[in-house]
Amino acid sequence: MSAERSNHSPEHEQFVSEEGRSERVKVGLSRVIDTLPFKCSADLDRRSVVTTLQQKFEESGHQFKVSDRGWILATDRSGNQVDLTEAVSEALLTDQHLCDAESVSAAVESGALGVQAKSDLRTTEQKVRYVRKFGEEAFAKLPMTRQPKVDTNDVGHLTAQQWKNLPLSERCRIAGIVGDKGVGEILAR
Repeated sequence: MSAERSNHSPEHEQFVSEEGRSERVKVGLSRVIDTLPFKCSADLDRRSVVTTLQQKFEESGHQFKVSDRGWILATDRSGNQVDLTEAVSEALLTDQHLCDAESVSAAVESGALGVQAKSDLRTTEQKVRYVRKFGEEAFAKLPMTRQPKVDTNDVGHLTAQQWKNLPLSERCRIAGIVGDKGVGEILAR
């Protein structure tokens, strides 16, 4: 520790350490964004996107660790390691304000992303090709926008909106486990 820093309180030293870690997490998240086959919204600067992602992850119980080489390791609320590239991709793709729809459509067109929502198909030609390949029923079942994946094994944190987006078969399975009272608790969140 330098002589200059030794004059500061432990609270200040802890603050500096935490701010440094937070910035390294943001740099790591930005690095992941650079590897994705689509772009962030042109309406936002990179810092805004990365800060929003970091907040979303931390609010959902994710923990970040910074390795000595600057790589970011993420764990979920249960302590299980998370594929950060997959998590960042999903978080961006399911938030229309953070993601550039045209670049998502181009990534779908090139085959870098699969179709998971009607919004992925921007042109009539893309929609017609999808219906020809998979059928009208498959197209009708697509949600309008991409939906976040829901960990149905962690029903203690399932929200009412997530519940409504689950397929009926999954809602029935969960209802059989948690009962009417548990479903009521989910719907109250």
